[in-house]
Amino acid sequence: MNGTPDLLPEVPGLLDITEKRCVTGYQVRKGLSGNWYRDGNTAIEGCPVYRVAEAYLNYIEADCMEHNGTSIGSEAAGYWGDLRERAGLPRDYTVTVNNTDLSKELDWAAYSAGKQVSPLLYNIRRERRCELLAEGLRMLDLKRWRALDQVKHFVIQGVNIWESDLKDQYMQDGKNLLVQEGTEGQTSNVSSYVNSGKYLCPYRTVKTNNLMYDAGYSWCEAHYLNPIAITHFRITTSNPNDLNTSIIYQNPGWPLQADEGSDNIE
Repeated sequence: MNGTPDLLPEVPGLLDITEKRCVTGYQVRKGLSGNWYRDGNTAIEGCPVYRVAEAYLNYIEADCMEHNGTSIGSEAAGYWGDLRERAGLPRDYTVTVNNTDLSKELDWAAYSAGKQVSPLLYNIRRERRCELLAEGLRMLDLKRWRALDQVKHFVIQGVNIWESDLKDQYMQDGKNLLVQEGTEGQTSNVSSYVNSGKYLCPYRTVKTNNLMYDAGYSWCEAHYLNPIAITHFRITTSNPNDLNTSIIYQNPGWPLQADEGSDNIE
């Protein structure tokens, strides 16, 4: 084999160029092949497209929903046991379920439409989060569970930078290259320990003209569904001048005017 292995650096690239910057300090290594070579743009390892673990998780969740979130059948329990055993955990999922205190869980998936789900259903959702980590499925799950109602003024946090040794890894010529937000006379490149705490907050690197600094992220309920295109209303209306005469109706929170944003649903 020719070429140089494509490996990630040991220290997160917090100060790298925008296209390569590690904004939270966490680096995704899942699926990164140690046998990947740039020359020829090839790797000698396969890439799973759909695997049995995902099918198991789908079945377990569906079975739990069929039982109103209170129990699962023996077949689903067997599938779950296989997943847990592979991860080095006891096959008996009730060991974890019975020790789950939902009041201490910060995971949005502990809720649906603003109400807590059962400890059993939550643990199934958490199993998906662990198994499918960094595979682009999390947002789809949160939407179908209607678990994003909990996102209100949420500030994204990354690694613990200010109360760890990581902050000392960016020294050059005896000077720390990390410039905290609010440092007078300098352009900041990281969030402030005093203003934002010990965790790196990528959207609090600057405060001026930054709506995200204080507001954070809040979820708009209309975004659980996409708007139906105005074209579909025009071709199904009995009166072309009145889109309300269409036989279809717009998804909640979305207007019947083109190029207009959504309203939150109360």
